[in-house]
Amino acid sequence: MRFPSEYLRLNRNLLAGFASSFTISSLVAQSLSDQEHHANASYTLAADYAVFFGVFGGLTYFCNRRKYGRGGMERGRLRQHLARFIGSLGVGEVAYSISRWALHYYFLEAGYDPYAASLTAHAASSAIYFTVVNLSMRATRAYRQ
Repeated sequence: MRFPSEYLRLNRNLLAGFASSFTISSLVAQSLSDQEHHANASYTLAADYAVFFGVFGGLTYFCNRRKYGRGGMERGRLRQHLARFIGSLGVGEVAYSISRWALHYYFLEAGYDPYAASLTAHAASSAIYFTVVNLSMRATRAYRQ
């Protein structure tokens, strides 16, 4: 079965957002190594989100501005599409947030260096996120062929 180009574009944008937040969050985790483990995990997750949403949001807007802009899609269809899109991403974000914070905290408690705990938690949580978002997008038929 062939993926529509929208899925590939979405996954490319997600990957770019995760790659940039991957680097920044590990730097933040290491710079906050003197903090309590729960504070380190929380601040790192906040920095992770700030970078991810900036990059992902910018790329998604840039890739879809003609599709959603003037004359692109009728208003009712646009609302329905955006509701499916945001709903799928929202489910993924919940799974990502819980797994990212819990894994980061666990790895810090287990004695990992802060940057290693951040990188490991980020990699595992990203895999969970990609899986949940792609399954949700398929289930809601956000991109119909």
